Amino acid sequence: MNLEIANKLVELRKKNGYSQEELAEKLGLSRQAVSKWERAESSPDTDNLIVLARLYNVSLDDLLSTSASNEEIKEDNMLKESSDTKSDDDVSMTKKQIAIVSIVTTSILFIGLILYIILGFKFDRVWIWGWSLMLMGPFVGSILEAVFKKHPKHVALPLVCVLVYMVCGVYLKAWHIAWVVFLLIPIYYTFCNIFNEE
Repeated sequence: MNLEIANKLVELRKKNGYSQEELAEKLGLSRQAVSKWERAESSPDTDNLIVLARLYNVSLDDLLSTSASNEEIKEDNMLKESSDTKSDDDVSMTKKQIAIVSIVTTSILFIGLILYIILGFKFDRVWIWGWSLMLMGPFVGSILEAVFKKHPKHVALPLVCVLVYMVCGVYLKAWHIAWVVFLLIPIYYTFCNIFNEE
């Protein structure tokens, strides 16, 4: 939706004394839907536009008129189409952010490998679980990616679960019960999806 129309919707709502919640209730929608219209993230469908025009006592032309040229509207539509085709996974990072994630991940992997070899020769038991040190690189990289993409679903929780499972198994001899940690994976990502919808 055009930002000018979105601003007009905000102005008309306030002028008519409605809160977002009250307007949403009148339209039978969620407050989030009204909020998205007013932030130009989505557009009301035809039926809702008609109801809004009646509610605010204005014509559809007045409700939808803008000072934007046809060329600007075309550009807005093209941008909207390209952003609609992207999923949350496609939220792009800058080249600098990608480089940071790559450098940090590779550095931690390299340090983990060196520690694994050194500690393996010093303590025999390290050969059993020490390889899990190398999981820290991708895990820290995934945390950085989640920060840059501004969504916790990008955190590689399965890597942590493998690490916890290994530690519990090797040190606590709890292989038979430690598998429960893997149940956190679907729970975590389910909450991430719920968070994403709000």
